[in-house]
Amino acid sequence: MKISVIGAGYVGLTTQPASRTWHEVFAARTTAKACQAAKGELPFFEPHLEPMVQKSRAAGKLKFGSTEEAIDRGQCIFICVGTPPLENGDADLSAIERVAKTIAKRGHGYRLVIEKRHRTCTDCKSVEPPSRSAQK
Repeated sequence: MKISVIGAGYVGLTTQPASRTWHEVFAARTTAKACQAAKGELPFFEPHLEPMVQKSRAAGKLKFGSTEEAIDRGQCIFICVGTPPLENGDADLSAIERVAKTIAKRGHGYRLVIEKRHRTCTDCKSVEPPSRSAQK
């Protein structure tokens, strides 16, 4: 299966170990930290992750590029972009919403889209899948 991970920060990079199996993973670099990961330098410490990333890259199972490339390549797309806190403490879901709209506009055919983040919050119902008719 071709898996795309949009957001190659902490949440996105810890999602990539699937590339050690038979899956191909394409990670979209959305921040400067994610660009470090594309060079094989992790911007954070997670036990055992760096060797996994290096092996996957060396085997050609983990590649990096743009969000648009990730949407074009992925059959399964993980949205792993940042959800920093707003002033009132709620999660800022604007990046997730932007990516979801981009997937709706750009994606052709079937795509399984999974939203993943490290902050637990109760506002997931506010991110509804955009309909294709609304995007036209």
